[in-house]
Amino acid sequence: MTAALHKFAQQVQVALLGVLLVCMTPTVSYSADKIAVRAAEHPTYGRLVLDWGRSQTFEADIREGSLVISFPEAFEANLSGAERALSDFLSTGEIFNNNKSIRFKLKGNYTLKSAVYGTAIAIDLLKDPTSSEEASVAVRVGDHPKYSRLVVDWPARTGYQVQEGDDGITVQFDKTANLDLTKVKADMPKFLSAVQSRNTNKGTELLIKP
Repeated sequence: MTAALHKFAQQVQVALLGVLLVCMTPTVSYSADKIAVRAAEHPTYGRLVLDWGRSQTFEADIREGSLVISFPEAFEANLSGAERALSDFLSTGEIFNNNKSIRFKLKGNYTLKSAVYGTAIAIDLLKDPTSSEEASVAVRVGDHPKYSRLVVDWPARTGYQVQEGDDGITVQFDKTANLDLTKVKADMPKFLSAVQSRNTNKGTELLIKP
């Protein structure tokens, strides 16, 4: 065997070994955590409990009439029991955001409260005795040559604070209501790119992006 042919044979052996190593490398698969879901209705509130079996961070708020709960990790969960137990508070739920978030459409105007008990995360929807069911506040818009104007038609005097950030402007109202943004979103004002609202334990937030 010539030196050149011997060198070629060695290269082929090395290449084949590399192929075998690649083929024999085991494939590791990961499954999402399955969290336990419990729920119960009480005289003045409805409680949803999500138990990971370990400590877990979360975010919960009310956005445009829906309860949204988000986690940093993907999960699996059966929401049917919660839908039945809290049928007076919410409708069908869905898991979205790459299995990292839960969303329930709410049937009324509620205040949100959350707490952690060991590994269980409790989300309470508190009834507001001062507000009517399905309370809604209209939002009007107008375009002008150099600016766009949003008008929130509260039925009574309502306190508010305006904060400007990197993502836009946040208007924090000190009362809770469902802001009706249907017409605004259907015909977005010239100088705005997005608007949305959400209810928190401090009232209602209107988020405006230029």
